[in-house]
Amino acid sequence: MLTGVHLGAYGRDLAPRRSLADLVAAAAERGLARRVRLSSIEPHELPVELFRGPARAMLCEHVHLPLQSGSARVLAAMRRPCSPSEIQRGVEALASAVPGICLGADVMTGFPGETELDHRATVEVVRSLPLAYLHVFPFSPRRGTAASAMPGQVPTALARERARELRAMSERRWSAYAASLEGREVEVVVERVEGGLARGTARRYVTVRWPWSGEERRGDLARVRIQAVEGEACVGVFAGTVD
Repeated sequence: MLTGVHLGAYGRDLAPRRSLADLVAAAAERGLARRVRLSSIEPHELPVELFRGPARAMLCEHVHLPLQSGSARVLAAMRRPCSPSEIQRGVEALASAVPGICLGADVMTGFPGETELDHRATVEVVRSLPLAYLHVFPFSPRRGTAASAMPGQVPTALARERARELRAMSERRWSAYAASLEGREVEVVVERVEGGLARGTARRYVTVRWPWSGEERRGDLARVRIQAVEGEACVGVFAGTVD
């Protein structure tokens, strides 16, 4: 897992200047990892070129975005670095470059000054984007922060109500995304084997469970054919290990 604050800005302070794409490509050339998952990346820094380059084979088809809001006014109040239109362009470009990629996003409700129109704008942006899931949280003031002293504090109950609406959207999206994997063979890193079951995370971020064959071990890369969806996870059958 490659992680860090402003991961997409990696290398801008180096001389000569480098990029996240350079870093991942170098790791691929040296065989330093069998697979790499990127952590949260700002929408305007999405490394679409990474998924078109030599590192494509080891990159997990999963990216998480700190979207936060679909309202231009709220994003500006948050001092976020991009607009809804820039978010839309970045996400659509990545989805086009990597068909079936699992895209998730952080969304906040009830930021100071958020109106019902702002919330509806967020709902519409989420509805228009090919997102598989959301991490939704209502704004909670923290003493000493600029946001805690802003005018237009949204009542906690209203922020939570807006969060429930978005979480319901997320549940529907995730169910549909997981169901889209039925019948497909996915690569899973084995994280646990107990009680006759193996469990792990697929490249496309879904949790997968299957009857343990006795062959796969913790840390292996396994091939699993998805047969059904149970709750938020997929279940399948073992199809072999990845060489």
